[in-house]
Amino acid sequence: MAFDLAITGGMVNALKAIQASADGILEYSVNPPAGSSLLVGATTPLFVKITDVIPVPGASVTATVEGGGINQELVLTDDGVSPDQIAGDSIYSALIPATSVEGPVTLKLTASAAN
Repeated sequence: MAFDLAITGGMVNALKAIQASADGILEYSVNPPAGSSLLVGATTPLFVKITDVIPVPGASVTATVEGGGINQELVLTDDGVSPDQIAGDSIYSALIPATSVEGPVTLKLTASAAN
């Protein structure tokens, strides 16, 4: 059995190995995550990170919130104005209105971005 060894002095150039480009399929992560509890009578910040392999600034993100006495559409922003923390970081945010009764709350997200 033979092995080819390359001596690199402990340094590896991995730049091309980690380059990525958008694939046209939006991915998301949500905080608070599914299954979280919302406090009755308290607003809750909602954060949604939108990526397309790489971060997606300038997306249009909305959420429909139903349940707990809420039936409302939210427009999430990435403008650095509270509850958003940093403008242009591809993390979109809004406040989920205070629930008025106990029970399940459903959140339906819609996101779109230019190619």
